[in-house]
Amino acid sequence: MARLLRRGLVVVATLIVVLVLALWGASRFGVVQEMVRTRVLALLRASVEAQVDLGGVGGTLGRSLVLRDLRVAVAGHSVARVPRVEIVYAPLALLRGRLLVRRFTLVAPRVRLVREHGAWRLPQLAGGGGSSRMALEVRTLEVRDGRVAVAQLDAPTPRRLAAAAVELTAAAAIGPRGSDLAIRDLRFTPRGAAVTAVHASGRLAAETGGAVQVRDLRLATARTRLDADVCTAALTELVNGGFLCRHSDGTYGCATGLQMRPRMAKAAMQPIVAEPTRRTASDG
Repeated sequence: MARLLRRGLVVVATLIVVLVLALWGASRFGVVQEMVRTRVLALLRASVEAQVDLGGVGGTLGRSLVLRDLRVAVAGHSVARVPRVEIVYAPLALLRGRLLVRRFTLVAPRVRLVREHGAWRLPQLAGGGGSSRMALEVRTLEVRDGRVAVAQLDAPTPRRLAAAAVELTAAAAIGPRGSDLAIRDLRFTPRGAAVTAVHASGRLAAETGGAVQVRDLRLATARTRLDADVCTAALTELVNGGFLCRHSDGTYGCATGLQMRPRMAKAAMQPIVAEPTRRTASDG
């Protein structure tokens, strides 16, 4: 998740640079918007090893960029579709050597993650996944009415999980030493698992070496509450509907029952049990 976040924010950083250069003319004319759409689409296609399509662009010169109907597919299979992406930026921050996004909003995104034949069907950064040298700060990162579906088709019994009605308010930053995601408020409703609606907050820090640290975790459902100080782990695999983490002491645990230093736990975490599903032609 940390690697995907870093990849996404690096692409956003590059998008803003292109936007400032391309829209420094008259951005409200249709011919100019089509020119910008073509340039942005070319940039996205050159940045990721995936099929990318973009319906249109809009925004206000020197202030905002709107992407409409953004679609990403891998090997012909849809991975993500976002009807609307809103980016409010501060171009003058470029003069101080950093990229500042005041607000980055994904409206009704639909993400589908599929594991088949021992590998996840995910887009990869082109050119080996290099990162930008310029610092990037996103002061408000929002997801409205999102949905993330996960399908593990190579398990003995195929499994499906999903997070519906995803609402996220966060902040993010990328620097030379790593990336940081401060989750102020996260709410979603699990599907395909015996878990009620989830409300969470916390802070994720990913170092350049790959270690992920979770701080000040607050996670609650209708039956469970978990507050924890710190968890340092390397995210490795999705197993039985939970992420398998390797901790600094060499022990392992799932994301639904991480071995942390708990500050307060009013109830034991309930394990997530994925519901077996039948594979259909649409899974491919």
